[in-house]
Parts: sequence; structure tokens; C-alpha cells
Amino acid sequence: MRVITATMAVVGISLSTVASAGDPSLFATKVEPSAALAGIQVGMSIEDAKLALRSFEVDDTYQDAANRKRLIKPAPGGTKYYVLLADNVVSRIGIEAPEKGLVAKLTKQWGKPSKAVNAASEGITSWSAGEWRVDLACRQALCRLAFHRSLTPAFFGRSVAPPAALGSIKLGMTRDQIAAVFASGAEVPAGPEDVRLTVDVGKDGLVRSVVVAGLPPNAGELMSAAWGPATDVDSKPTWFNPNTGWRARYDQNFQLLQLTEYMPVMSLLGTGEKLALPLIGLTPDQLAKVYPKLQTSKAGMKVALPPTEFATALTMIGLSFDPRTGKTAAAVFALPFDTLAHKDLLVKVLEAKWGKGQEQIQRGQRVMTFPAAKTRVQVHVDGANELLVELR
Repeated sequence: MRVITATMAVVGISLSTVASAGDPSLFATKVEPSAALAGIQVGMSIEDAKLALRSFEVDDTYQDAANRKRLIKPAPGGTKYYVLLADNVVSRIGIEAPEKGLVAKLTKQWGKPSKAVNAASEGITSWSAGEWRVDLACRQALCRLAFHRSLTPAFFGRSVAPPAALGSIKLGMTRDQIAAVFASGAEVPAGPEDVRLTVDVGKDGLVRSVVVAGLPPNAGELMSAAWGPATDVDSKPTWFNPNTGWRARYDQNFQLLQLTEYMPVMSLLGTGEKLALPLIGLTPDQLAKVYPKLQTSKAGMKVALPPTEFATALTMIGLSFDPRTGKTAAAVFALPFDTLAHKDLLVKVLEAKWGKGQEQIQRGQRVMTFPAAKTRVQVHVDGANELLVELR
């Protein structure tokens, strides 16, 4: 008898060989998983799939570069149904069958396939219909079919946020508050295509970002269908959710989407003369209560805030104190931008808040002074990729 892992033993996966006589048809009549794979979906935990996996056995001979485990179910004619597991989550389902006559049989059953070559220089024969795609690759007279559910706009949801499998994830959550499989930092199969999910937790133990990797070439179009037209930020398509603070940036070269925190510039500036965030007239203790990530050094105090929608760099606010009162007397912060168009837009946002700025040359630099009544506001305009704002 083969040795079974402790986790698989807990969920009760059988090691007994299944009699082939009772097996259903090896291949479905249309492009979709066979009946023998019913109830098993990529992205399911082994616990959730244990009932459907009860007739599968562990394949101790299987090895791959991703260190996955394989479960198999024998079928007639040297064929096997298989399920791959990554960190006890279903990562792929398929069929392994002898090559002889297989493509001709499936072509008759599913229609004319397409041909391609994958990154491993393997020839891939594919059939697509509806929500499914089947990829077939052959080696040494044995072929392996993999069933992939197509990625659709519904996977991304109606607003910018982590996919449904991570729907409960919120910015600022701790490692202990998220599912163990994600807390481990491992890539977890998402369900459609070869899409994988990772939750990035920072050194402070808080959720920092969500990465969606393994996206197909048309992923950008699907995101635009789900979220609307993208905005280019640092030359990457970007979408925003100002209600939750999630920002999604798509890197087509690496076929991944990263969701991180951002702060709309208006959440920093606010309406009226004062900033939305309290900065001036506070003691260090009061600042620490408002800003848990307050940074203290010999050079002074800084507040690190998420990037605005115009850049990817953090918004850093430097503070200086009145030695007589021990309270903040001035704040200096940069508003980074990635294009001249975004720079002009930021200037308009500042003018909408504080009125038309008066431009002067100070020490060889253009400085705009805004006519705020109680707060002196100056903006240094000539920074290469940022506006430097001084409040006193």
C-alpha cells in the first residue's frame, strides 16, 4: 500500500483501486471535464473536494518543478484521471491517456483544434468552447489533457478589489486574520486558467498587497470590461476604488495584477483651507495616536502615507516643531506625479482648494504661494517628478 500524507489521510482519500468497468465515458461529449471529475474544481481545498476525491489514489511516482502532489483514478485502456494539488488546494484537473489515435478521436468529438507551442517548447493542441479550454501535450506516446475554465470579467467583480476567493481581505488586516493557506505566502490556485493568488504581508504583519499572477494575454481587456477604462500610471494600466482604497495595476509583461493601498489626493487635501489630515499644532504623542506608522529619526519626524492616484511612491510628510510649544509648526510633503498632464492636474486641484497661486522665483526655483487666510501654503513647482508643498 502506498504511503499517504497526513493531510490526505484526514480528509479520507482512498488508496483502493477503482474497478474500471463502472467508469463513465472517458471524455465528455463537449469541451468540458469528464463526469469522473465532477465536483472537483481548481481552487477548491482538499477538504472541500474530499467527497469527490474519495475514489482517487496518491501517485507516489509523480514529480514536477512546482512540487505538487498528484492524485489519480485508473480508467480503461491505460487512461488515468488526475488531480494536481498545490498546498492542499486543487491546481489542475485532467486526463492522461495513450497518444495513439487520441487527437483524431477528440477532433471528431470536439471539432478542429488550434496548435501552439508553450514556454517549455512543447507542442500544445487545444479545444475551446463556452467556458472551457482543453490543452493536450504529448510525450513518449503518452498525452496529458488539462481542463482550464476560461477567465471572464466576472472573476474581477464590479469594482476594484481582490477576487472573490479573497473577498474578505481588507487593507490593514493582520496575518492571523486571513486564511492559513494565504498567510503562508504561497501562490494559491484561483480557479480559471492558470491564475494564482498570493497575499503579501509586510514585516509589520499587516496585509500589504494581493497579487494575481498567471493571467492570460487578454486579461487587460477583461479588467476593462469589469472596471471600465484604465488610467496609465507609470506606464501601466491602473484602476482605482476610492471607497476602499484599493488600487489595481496590471503588468502585461509579467502577466500579473497587483492590488495595493492608495490614498486619493482629495483624502489628503480635503475641502476648505485646512488639510483633511491633522498635522499642524500637534504634539508628538498626539501625532503617534493619529499616525501609528510615525517615523522618528535625528532628522525629525515623518508620516508615511499611501501613494496618491498620480504615482506609486509613498506620500512622505516631514514635520518640524515650534521649540516653545513642542507642537508641529510646519509640514512639508511631496505630491509625486508620473506625467506632465498629471502635474498640471495636481496644480488645478491645489488651486481649487486654496485659490489662484501667485508664482515667484525664489533661489532660482518657481514657487507658487496660495492665498490661504490662516495657513501659509507654498508649492515648489520645478521638481523633476513631484510638487513640494509647504504648510506653515
